[in-house]
Amino acid sequence: MENFKKEFNNYIKLYFENNNIENKYFRESLFYSMINGGKRLRPWIINEIGKFLDIDKNILLDIGLAVEILHTSSLIHDDLPSIDNSNLRRGKLSNHMRFDVHTAILSGDYGFIVPNKIILNLPIEDNLKIKVLDMFLSTSLKLFSGEMNDVAFEKYSLNPTLDEIIKMYEYKTGVMFGFSFAAPFLIVNDSKKAKKFYEVGVKFGLAFQLFDDLKDLKGNSKILGKDVNKDINKLTALKLLGVTKTEEKSNEFFNSCIKTLNEYKMNNFSEKLISLKKLIQER
Repeated sequence: MENFKKEFNNYIKLYFENNNIENKYFRESLFYSMINGGKRLRPWIINEIGKFLDIDKNILLDIGLAVEILHTSSLIHDDLPSIDNSNLRRGKLSNHMRFDVHTAILSGDYGFIVPNKIILNLPIEDNLKIKVLDMFLSTSLKLFSGEMNDVAFEKYSLNPTLDEIIKMYEYKTGVMFGFSFAAPFLIVNDSKKAKKFYEVGVKFGLAFQLFDDLKDLKGNSKILGKDVNKDINKLTALKLLGVTKTEEKSNEFFNSCIKTLNEYKMNNFSEKLISLKKLIQER
């Protein structure tokens, strides 16, 4: 995965160096947040499944870039003083701390639009572009809905149920992984498998989010690269379930994902995900 991460980061640099983003303020702000860390897990998943389906590398990188710009833009907004008020992101100053609140808001807005343009410029048939863009837009709307519910649960002092929290996790984190698992199948015009693997990706995303909650509990800001204890007053699945049951729930989602991958003869990819999980757990 590290080799892909280097390749993808170079692709990000190339995209920004080629003046694909005309406004210098947006270009500097988005590039700062894009290039400062990030696991590149979603683009890597797109690349791995795309390789399995024998899809052109540049198409996969472009879809990964679209996903990563949307994800990063959502984090820029997430860190704002009016939402999570986080000073750190990926071990660096968050965007509004490095620049200012106005730049962060507008850069995030800009970053929500750019990915759609990237998808529309993909060198594939128009009917396939429409399918990919339709799923991407639906995913984006769910992402924003999940963000809103996350804010509402905390700011309005609500007491969500476990099911409501899991649904919020599904929208805030799961659906972006759902798109990442599904998009390559849309490229090869297999809508049935795209729908199936969207569900698989959502389960992976839920496992990832629950595991992230556990890491936040045990970590520190220097290791994690973000403010810890900022969610101390937020009601999470971890608080409702406790550590042991949260780990069990995370493993349940993850194992379901692995089972489906193996059923579709994607054992090599599933083994990489298992190794990745172990690597993250050891950090």
